[in-house]
Amino acid sequence: MARYILTLEGGEFEVSVESENKSELVEKLPELVELYRLVASRVGELGRRPTPAKRRGKSEAIEVLRHLEEKILNTNFFKQPRSTAEVRAKLKEVVGVLFQSRKVSQALGILHERGLLSRVGQKGSYKYYSR
Repeated sequence: MARYILTLEGGEFEVSVESENKSELVEKLPELVELYRLVASRVGELGRRPTPAKRRGKSEAIEVLRHLEEKILNTNFFKQPRSTAEVRAKLKEVVGVLFQSRKVSQALGILHERGLLSRVGQKGSYKYYSR
């Protein structure tokens, strides 16, 4: 036999009624709406939990990656191995923005994973170059 569920959703809650009979479900609708309003008012009295800030735009590492791909990779800059600090300084020169060292390093790691750059040295002091 079919089972029917009617649900009213609030921001942080939902109220449902279920039945095997459609007409019984329709009869319970006013009761469901009343319960929904009661719960909504109580949630309002308790105050809403602060919602976490939503990310806006692209992450800094993705911005660095885009600038590297568009403005630096197609030059001779990576003909010799370059440290994160050197790449960061080059980005400042070309783009006019001093990005966080950590974000530049992340972008260089992504380019290495994609096979666009090779690297030499030990972890923490890699130097990147084009193949």
